[in-house]
Amino acid sequence: MSKPSIHHLALTSSALERAREFYGELLGLLGYHLHIDDPEILAWSGPDPEILIYPAREDQKGRDHRLYDPGIHHIAFRVDSRAAVDSAFEIATRLRVLVLESPKTFSQYHPDYYATFFHDPDGIKLEVMHIGG
Repeated sequence: MSKPSIHHLALTSSALERAREFYGELLGLLGYHLHIDDPEILAWSGPDPEILIYPAREDQKGRDHRLYDPGIHHIAFRVDSRAAVDSAFEIATRLRVLVLESPKTFSQYHPDYYATFFHDPDGIKLEVMHIGG
């Protein structure tokens, strides 16, 4: 049996246009490219996993993701430099999403764990991190 891996990560968005703008910039920085751009699905490929975004159902669009609800807590993207972490922070700031932590070292995780944390437009917590050394 081959080693299991995550093939794709599927999210939903209350505003697909806003998700296209936000994730287009963030995932572009991370080496992804948009390969499906449809009113029913956006899909980025590049590094594993593939990222899919579906529109939320009309009756559920008023609900933002709430951290610590059952389900996903956050998604962490590992990058190859501190500069990439800083660039992700700049994207989050420019696109005016909620920034939870500006880039800094989180030595409680690893002596050279450098990360930033922010929400996507629907409140899903994202992390962009680099471990040096």
